[in-house]
Amino acid sequence: MTATRPFPPAIATLSEIASSRCPHEQYVALRKAGVLRRPDGWVVVRVEDVAAALTSSKLSVSPPFAASGAAARLQARMARFSDDENHSHARTHLAAVLPEVRGLREASHRRTLALLPTAAATMDAMALARTVPVSVLGEALGIGAGDITRAVTLTGRLCRALAAGLSTLTSTGAGDRTASELLDLLRATRTRSDGDDIVAAVSVLVQAYDATAAFIGAAVLVHSQRVDAGIGVETTLERTLRQDAPVQCTRRWATDNVELGGIIVPAGAVVWIFLAAAEEGAPKRPSTFGAGPHSCPGSAQATAIARGMLTALVEAGWTAVPGQVVTYESRPNLRMPMQVLVEKR
Repeated sequence: MTATRPFPPAIATLSEIASSRCPHEQYVALRKAGVLRRPDGWVVVRVEDVAAALTSSKLSVSPPFAASGAAARLQARMARFSDDENHSHARTHLAAVLPEVRGLREASHRRTLALLPTAAATMDAMALARTVPVSVLGEALGIGAGDITRAVTLTGRLCRALAAGLSTLTSTGAGDRTASELLDLLRATRTRSDGDDIVAAVSVLVQAYDATAAFIGAAVLVHSQRVDAGIGVETTLERTLRQDAPVQCTRRWATDNVELGGIIVPAGAVVWIFLAAAEEGAPKRPSTFGAGPHSCPGSAQATAIARGMLTALVEAGWTAVPGQVVTYESRPNLRMPMQVLVEKR
């Protein structure tokens, strides 16, 4: 086997890579080095190694420690965070509640236009990006118009509580109360109170909240910085997914010794799989949506919602303020703009 290679000291931390101005420069260096060891885990970057890791039965999405708190236990029941039979079961229920793609673009377009300010000359597009996707999906899931704003607020609170406990899957009392409130809100939309369907419905909102917002924010910037005359929304979204991916990497835990890139990663190790670094370009599916059993089931829905919102902004004459310095949240997995200022032309 190839000797263990430490993570190059010149390479930034995982969060710094995802929030850097040009993460692709870091990816080039990482791809040359292959599978690397860090104090907080292993890093997988090359296309073939990423593909092997995403489909390996020896890498789990479930951490080797028990979830603590109602919010963390709710997350552990979602398809994205479960394995084997539990994953298959959760994925079946997710497929049953996931809204159809048809109509989502129009709903996103309509809601965006309704939320655009009539007097302000500038605004933060991220505020809309964190509101429109959950609003559209919540409506499709049966949440009443009077409860949509509350659903957006609760989803945001739950996501923040879970992100804060990313390393230990523990949640605060406030996060646990939020999880219960969101479950109750979704439970009220269903004539038959199937607990697994309710968890699946919550997971639709949770998975859309941050990732779709990051996608939309990046797309607004890509569209405003275009160099091709007449580039359309479809091309903008495609370029964004491939060149400025919202989901940069995903995490797994080794349940057994596993060979990746000619290196044995030991059981119990944390493995960071850099999806964005393994982008192969069209006609391949964008790597940010993952592959294997845990590939994103809502990629078409997210893209339709982003398409509707970006189209509405363009049609209404809103574009990113030129020259603005964009900073990103410190996340190891998401490339999330903290603010994207847009102005009315």
